[in-house]
Amino acid sequence: MKMIRKMKPYYLLVMAIMLVLAVCFFTGREGNQYSGETEYTNGSKSIKILDIPESEAEETVLFSFIYEIQADFEKLSDVYASTEEYKILLNNLKENEQQEYYIQKYEIMNLESAKIQSSEDTYIQAEIEKKEYDKYSLVTVEYSMKWSQAALEKSPQYDSGTYQRDFLCGFKDGEWRICEIGDMLHSEVQKVTIAHQENIAQIQLNTIRISAQDYPSAKLDSLLKCIQDADPIEQGKSLQRNEDFMSVLFIYEDGSKEDFYFFEDDGAWYMEADDGKFYENAGFIEDYVNHEKAEVTAAVTISKDMLGIYLELLKDEKASDLETEISYHVAAYQKSGDSLEEALEKTEQMLIKRWKLFNYAEEEGFFLSEEEQAELMENYLSAIKSADDHEEYETLCSQAGTSLENVISKMKYSILENEVSNRFYAARRLEFMEGNDTVEGQVYNNLKEYHNAFLQQYVYEKEQESEKYKSFIKELEEAESMIALSYE
Repeated sequence: MKMIRKMKPYYLLVMAIMLVLAVCFFTGREGNQYSGETEYTNGSKSIKILDIPESEAEETVLFSFIYEIQADFEKLSDVYASTEEYKILLNNLKENEQQEYYIQKYEIMNLESAKIQSSEDTYIQAEIEKKEYDKYSLVTVEYSMKWSQAALEKSPQYDSGTYQRDFLCGFKDGEWRICEIGDMLHSEVQKVTIAHQENIAQIQLNTIRISAQDYPSAKLDSLLKCIQDADPIEQGKSLQRNEDFMSVLFIYEDGSKEDFYFFEDDGAWYMEADDGKFYENAGFIEDYVNHEKAEVTAAVTISKDMLGIYLELLKDEKASDLETEISYHVAAYQKSGDSLEEALEKTEQMLIKRWKLFNYAEEEGFFLSEEEQAELMENYLSAIKSADDHEEYETLCSQAGTSLENVISKMKYSILENEVSNRFYAARRLEFMEGNDTVEGQVYNNLKEYHNAFLQQYVYEKEQESEKYKSFIKELEEAESMIALSYE
C-alpha cells in the first residue's frame, strides 16, 4: 500500500514538471495531486474514498479519516492542532479502539474547500479570530459512517448515516493542521444506486453464493430494481439492525462487494446498505431470500453400551475427572477399531483442541458465564429426562450406585464444548453474511470452508505460551501416563 505524503511548499517547484507527467491517480485537475489509495482496510474497518482531494488542506482532512480507520494515533496526532482539546480526543479514540467502540466504515463522498465566511459555526469563526496560523482553509466533507456493533450497543450520540461537517485547517511552519471541527449535520439520503451491474460476478443470498451466470437474469434485474427503489427512512428516525437478519451481497469481478441487510422491526421490513443508511418498504426481500436459521451441532449423546462403560469408570474413586474422561474416550475410539496408541493420540488432540476453543471463547468474550452454564446443564438434563427411554438410563445409573444427574454433571465439559462450538459457528456465519470471507489472504466462497479455515488458523494452530496452557498439558500428560500404565 502506498504511503500518503504531504507535499511541503519548497518541494512544489521541483515537483511541478513531474506532476504534469504523473499517471498515478491523475485527476486532470489543477493543484494538489493526491498520491494515496482510494480504499483502505484494517480488519473489519474500512474507508472508501469517492472524491479525490484537490488541495493540501483537503488532504489533511482526509488523512484524519484514514488514520482513524487504521488506528494510527501517532500519525493522527500530526494532522490535529497540538492543543489539550485534541490530545483528549486522541486519548478517547485510543480507549474506544480497545473496546471496539469505533466507526467501522467510512465512505468519503465529497471533499470541498469552501469560503471561510460561509461557515456559521461560532467556534470556527472564533478560532480564525485568534490568528494563530499564517492562513486558513475551510474544508467541507460529506461522508457516510457506520458504527461497530459494540458501539451500537452503547447508543452513540450520532447514528450511522450520512453527514456533512466543516473542518478548519490552519497553515504554519510548512504544514496544514486541523484546528477546529464544526457540528455534524445530517445530509439528505438518496435512493441506492448500484453502478456497474454488468461486472457482478457472484450473488450471495445469506450464506449461499451463486455465480451471476447461474442466477436467472430476469430475477437478478428485478432484485436490483427493488433495492434501488427502496425509500430512505424519514430524517430523525433511529434504527438498529438485529442479528436476525437476511443479507444480499453483490460480489464484483475485482473482488469488491456491495452489501445489503434486511431485517424486521415492529412488523415492518427495512434495508440497511453497507454505508449504514437505512431504507423502508423492504418486504420484497422475502421473494428472493429464505429466512434461514443457523445450523447447530447436535446435542451430546451417549449410547447405553457406552453409558455402561462410563459407569464402570466412575467406580474408580481414585481417578481424577480428567483421567475418567480420557479413559472413556479411549474406550470409545477402541470400540471403533483404533489401537490403544491411536486412541490415546486422538483423545489427546481432541482435548487440546477443546482447551484452545475454550480459551479463544474466553478471550473473545463468548464463553458461558456461571449462570449460563448452570442453565445449560439444567436444560440438558431436562431434555434427557423427557426422552422416551430416559427410565432405562436412570435404572442403569441407579444400579451402578449413582444418579443420572451425577453422570450428566461429569459430562459438563463435553456439553459446554458443544455449546461453545455453536456460538463460534454462529459468529462466523454472521461474519460471512456480512462479506467476511478471507483467512490469511485466502478467499472462501463456502461458509463451512470459511468456518473451518478460521477455526484452524486462529484457534487450533495458535501458539500457546501461557502458564495456564502449560499446566493443562502437564496435567494431561500425567493422566495419559496413568491410563497407559493401567493397560499394561
